[in-house]
Amino acid sequence: MVAYQALFCAVILLDCWIAVRCFQMKNANGKHLGKIMSLGVGISLCYLLAISSQSYFWNSFFSSGLFIGIDYVLILLFYFVIRFTKLPRRMQKWKTVRMALWLYAAADTVILCINPFYEIALSYETINRDTYVVYHYLPGILYRCHLIYCYILLALIIGTLLWKCAHTPQMYCSKYMRIINSLLATIGLNMLFLFGGSRFEFDVSICFYSLCGAMVYINVFHYLERETLIQTREMLMEHCGMKIAFFDYEGY
Repeated sequence: MVAYQALFCAVILLDCWIAVRCFQMKNANGKHLGKIMSLGVGISLCYLLAISSQSYFWNSFFSSGLFIGIDYVLILLFYFVIRFTKLPRRMQKWKTVRMALWLYAAADTVILCINPFYEIALSYETINRDTYVVYHYLPGILYRCHLIYCYILLALIIGTLLWKCAHTPQMYCSKYMRIINSLLATIGLNMLFLFGGSRFEFDVSICFYSLCGAMVYINVFHYLERETLIQTREMLMEHCGMKIAFFDYEGY
């Protein structure tokens, strides 16, 4: 238990550091990622308080805060990825989809705020250990809808990044694939925790949301220019013997 608490404290500190660095940037993408990382701090803190609580009610209360935070982190991350990958303008104007995402997030927020008092979405099975209490989820239909919603958002984010990879030279796809791999790892760990029986006491996938934020931060704002230049040079050397056709669009 102490090891998990130390892990989440380290994750919170990492999120705080990245959030501060992002807010110090003067561009819109930096400030947008700063908001995502700030929510990431809230998510990790809520889960740390939930697993540390000896009270059933406070575990349920902080868990609801965790689930609400995940909804909004994924929405903001989806918006960030759309801006970062520069999707065609016609694809960015999904007004109906965007409205549906926000409306469901609002409804989910209301449901999860009520849940600690009436358990309309999920309840918890308590298992007493020597020095701590483990809470296993007993999901209802509304919590399953929350899960489906989160997985749809993750699929949209991954699909957008894959679209960018398909329209980018292969040698430059690594920065998108790193983000995709971290998202897939998050989904896999979350599924193991939820559907792997009682073998897992804590949801380590929460840490991976922070890892995803760190991967976005590194690959968007600290992508190594030297690596890009080396790859470009190798591509030019490989194809230097090929004929190149130049087009003059001014008609000369």
